[in-house]
Amino acid sequence: MKSLVFSKTWLLAFGFIALLSACNKNETSEAEVETYVEETVYRIQETGNMGRFGCYELSFPITLTYPDGSVSEEINSYEELKQVLRTWRQENDRPRVRPVITLPFSVITEDGDLITVETTQDLRVLKMECRRMFFENNGPNGHDGRGKFCFKLEFPVSILYPDGTTVAYTDRREMHKALRQWRKDNRGATERPHLVFPLNVIMEDGTVVTVNSKEELKALKEGCN
Repeated sequence: MKSLVFSKTWLLAFGFIALLSACNKNETSEAEVETYVEETVYRIQETGNMGRFGCYELSFPITLTYPDGSVSEEINSYEELKQVLRTWRQENDRPRVRPVITLPFSVITEDGDLITVETTQDLRVLKMECRRMFFENNGPNGHDGRGKFCFKLEFPVSILYPDGTTVAYTDRREMHKALRQWRKDNRGATERPHLVFPLNVIMEDGTVVTVNSKEELKALKEGCN
């Protein structure tokens, strides 16, 4: 009888330990996924000195290119970016290569210029032209607690093209399509399209700010660091 009780007790204890181990494994896996997501966001921003601590604001929408060459659905914010990365990481155990941002994509400079990045060389130039040293001095550890962007545009916005034409856009998708087409049609252009002031921007905390000039935009961007 004592032997039977001992056996049942041992089985219960073993079951409890196994359950606890499984729970810890799940928790660790979730933590690993979140770490992976934040490190990947960091690396995407680092490639072009983009985001809250860089010189440029990433202009959504974007897509990601996965290691197998496939491309993600359209991504419209950093939160969506993190969710797409989270889902992919959960479905791909211990990947050796990270997803990367798909070319072309657009960024906004501190002066309100709009740059379409089409090649890896464009990306290298973008990074070299930025004198901010955040990514050189800070690694991905703790990036989840940092802000991801300084501001994003509130639509509608107007863009002044180098030929003097001004066009108003009601959403990001429409603007990106137009910018990419302009870039395609003006390969040798040295001047860039730029935002028309005044305009409204949305800060990371949701506050809407009216910006009246490129000087104000630059001061706003610098104040985010």
